Amino acid sequence: MIGHRHGKAGCAGANSIDRRAGGAADGTGFGFAAITAGSSHIEGLSNMSITTVTAAEDLCLPTIGTLAADLTDALNSGAPVRLDLSAAVAPDLSVLQVVEAARATAAGAQCDFALTAPANATVAALLERAGFLTALSDDDRHFWFHGDTAQ
Repeated sequence: MIGHRHGKAGCAGANSIDRRAGGAADGTGFGFAAITAGSSHIEGLSNMSITTVTAAEDLCLPTIGTLAADLTDALNSGAPVRLDLSAAVAPDLSVLQVVEAARATAAGAQCDFALTAPANATVAALLERAGFLTALSDDDRHFWFHGDTAQ
């Protein structure tokens, strides 16, 4: 498991769940499920295979607990999970720690876990500062940069 639910008062609100039935009305046969939390957002189609967890703009140590909980929930669903870090303005080392823990959890559960897009310049700079890019494995390059060489 990635971690446990915790948070600083005022940093993360309670999760709200919205479930709408699909089926004949929209022709998809799929139900929509969304979980919105204080610092991240999970959305996906309940009968489809991918769950996307979107990190909030203020993602950092005080708000990381919500992202960790959302990733845990998503990975426990058994569906492939995609993490969108594109909105995070000033991520810190806690973000890398949670993402690496999620990667380990996903690997242990044989769950497909990836980023929605290659690491942007902000995340790449954080990876550089944290020393992740000094000995980047092929798996790391594929995860963080979708196979491209880190800039």
